[in-house]
Amino acid sequence: MQSNPKYEAICVPPGLMQAMWPVAMPLFVYGAWQRREPPEEAGAQLKEAFERCKAGTYQLWVCICTEPRSIRAACITEVQDDAVVIYGLAGSDHDLWVQQLDKAVGDFAKAEGKKAVRFNGRNGWGRVLEGNGYHAVRKINEHHSVFERAVS
Repeated sequence: MQSNPKYEAICVPPGLMQAMWPVAMPLFVYGAWQRREPPEEAGAQLKEAFERCKAGTYQLWVCICTEPRSIRAACITEVQDDAVVIYGLAGSDHDLWVQQLDKAVGDFAKAEGKKAVRFNGRNGWGRVLEGNGYHAVRKINEHHSVFERAVS
């Protein structure tokens, strides 16, 4: 998978959450709609994620297209004992930005002293991330799995 210099992935500092969350949230809402999640369940999960990002226990990542300037993707991560776990990866045209976002999260995991990046998501994301070294480590249900790659 090729890197695209028009895309940049950044971790949003907790102090900027009030400004960035309204920009990133529609990506997560659209993803919940695609998964046919009940709106009240998706809303509660997003509210909790926002509070945890503001507190610094979760991290909000955005992938910005530099030409034209827009946010194309977002994800939420959590630092756990042995890995950085990606939750809620959302965005369109993933072939344009997934490399940058995955590299940024992997660099973050390495800086945190973690041995892996783990992703909990729909099976379709596994096919997208396969080119970055991810493999399925456990099935959550018929449509969702846990994928993982080593941090190098």
